[in-house]
Amino acid sequence: MAANKKNDKTNPAPIVGAAVKDVPDVNPTVDTKPVSDAQPDGDTNVTIETNAVKSVDSIKETPETKPTESPDASEEIKSVLSDINKSIGLPSDNADSSAETVQVKKSKLHLTDKVPCRSLFHGKLVYTSPLNGSRWLWNEYGAIQYVPLSELETMNNHKPVFLNKPLLVILEPSVVEDFNFGEVYRKVASFNKFGEDLRTKDVEYIRKVVRGLVEVGMRDSAIGEVRKQRKDNALVDVNIINMLNTELKTDIG
Repeated sequence: MAANKKNDKTNPAPIVGAAVKDVPDVNPTVDTKPVSDAQPDGDTNVTIETNAVKSVDSIKETPETKPTESPDASEEIKSVLSDINKSIGLPSDNADSSAETVQVKKSKLHLTDKVPCRSLFHGKLVYTSPLNGSRWLWNEYGAIQYVPLSELETMNNHKPVFLNKPLLVILEPSVVEDFNFGEVYRKVASFNKFGEDLRTKDVEYIRKVVRGLVEVGMRDSAIGEVRKQRKDNALVDVNIINMLNTELKTDIG
């Protein structure tokens, strides 16, 4: 499905997203250092940025495509994406609150079709295309931007941390299937029942669940849920609390 794209450094494609300051060229880097006590929906003011372009005056908003059902996508993947949306919530004005799963118009996608992608990063997330310098900006955890399918293939090949960690969740089921992200997304979706898992009072079972969430970048979300249950006096078992402090590298009290 991958398509070759012309490497045009002299005429970079239009920049996509919101306005940012000029930044110098740097070698590709990704700062994924965890934030110790981040709340689930708070802005950590951490920007993940790679291969920044030399001068960016503004970033334009990406037009959205009205969601409709993709008939070839598996029902199981749709269910997983629905669970992810429920666990994240649909924050602010970036999300389409009328749909549990967001899908693009066509059942068979073209490389130019824009695909909705939701950020799982707590803070500001920036992706810069290594091919043409175009840039996409997610301002907060749970925000959505629309990225062309061809660019998602480039991202998967050249900057896989965005999709494999994942820092972004692709909300089109057929693309999730094509990229073989089902297993990773099932782990992300497991956060939807993390509150119930904590109430099992099974230390080793909860440890396994927590490690799975940390593996797919859901550490800050897990900390937020733990703090909520502590505040509500629903989590009082000292052994579970000590284990959570160790696994999440935090102090929930």
